[in-house]
Amino acid sequence: MPHEGTCLCKGSKITVDAEPEFSSFCHCKDCRKCTGAPFSCVVGVPGSSTKVEGNVGTVETKALSGLGVKRWFCKGCGSQLYSASVEGGNAYVHIGNIDDFAKLPVRAEIFTKDRLPFAQPIPTAMQFEGMPGV
Repeated sequence: MPHEGTCLCKGSKITVDAEPEFSSFCHCKDCRKCTGAPFSCVVGVPGSSTKVEGNVGTVETKALSGLGVKRWFCKGCGSQLYSASVEGGNAYVHIGNIDDFAKLPVRAEIFTKDRLPFAQPIPTAMQFEGMPGV
């Protein structure tokens, strides 16, 4: 079953044709800067399962890790829709854009070494100081 969502102004649509492989809060400084929030909340899905349409723009940056990241956003309202490594792999879809995903429990918190002091750990989520497996 496809999962569909929109940006704030509804000028961009995102469709995901896969079930989330994981859900996480990311406390890294890159996510804080690109969302303007203390952390991002995303689900990981295969990159090939994600499609956007409408008034969509992209920007490519280098993550603090040095790896290239491409981010898709709505040109109308600026809402970030998802991001992915330029090398391929998973897409990281922002949970707030797809109502079905907002009901998922957060399973992990990553880059906890960068967590802001007021943000408390989720007791049921796995905690990782950096990116798991790296």
